[in-house]
Amino acid sequence: MRTRKKEIPGEESDSKLYQFKQKCSVIDALDASYEVKQMMKSCYFLSNCGLDLTPEREEYLRSQLGAEYFVRLQNHINQALAANAPVSAEEAEALAKKSIENMEEGKDIFQKLIAPYRGRVIYVDFWGTWCGPCMKEMGHLEELHETLKGLPVTYMYFANNSPEEAWQKATQTIGLDGENCVNLRLPYNQQQAVEEYLNISSFPTYLLVDTNGTIVTNDAPRPSMASNVREAILKLLDN
Repeated sequence: MRTRKKEIPGEESDSKLYQFKQKCSVIDALDASYEVKQMMKSCYFLSNCGLDLTPEREEYLRSQLGAEYFVRLQNHINQALAANAPVSAEEAEALAKKSIENMEEGKDIFQKLIAPYRGRVIYVDFWGTWCGPCMKEMGHLEELHETLKGLPVTYMYFANNSPEEAWQKATQTIGLDGENCVNLRLPYNQQQAVEEYLNISSFPTYLLVDTNGTIVTNDAPRPSMASNVREAILKLLDN
């Protein structure tokens, strides 16, 4: 039986916007310059809400940021969204003819890897054998796969800076070579290029790619939040 979340007085249905408002109140109380506060609010919005600038979030942002800082943040979001957009059919065809061994650009590498799975949602996991939190989350994969059973989902794993022997052992132990799994250990330069393209700065990081090849979030729920992952994927499939 699912328990309803207890409502907080004054809290919007958008929990991330609520958290952002709370943070803005904290920032306003700091003994810092106007410029520093504006930068802090901009950075926190990106870390908390990502690139999802809904009308409600935009309205509140405009009330918190000066025109110059709002436009700067909006331009950053628009540029990031453009980078996350899927490649065209012509570009995909051109990438298909290229050997991945000769690719250097992160966008080209990533788009080539996800291209065969158009029509499916891709759950992307950036992890490392050296990463304790990553390995802890891996312990929930069986539950995640069971929760998403029957849905058109592909799991794509990118191993960061992981020795081959440790990677192979983890693959066998955790089951990263199971059904609908794509288990990758790219050469160092290619892995770095992909991470730079996707702005991966911490591990683990989870992304969702929709059925059209668009990167919709780089802050997807973790495997330990299987029901949340399912809910996010169902929303993408309904669109």
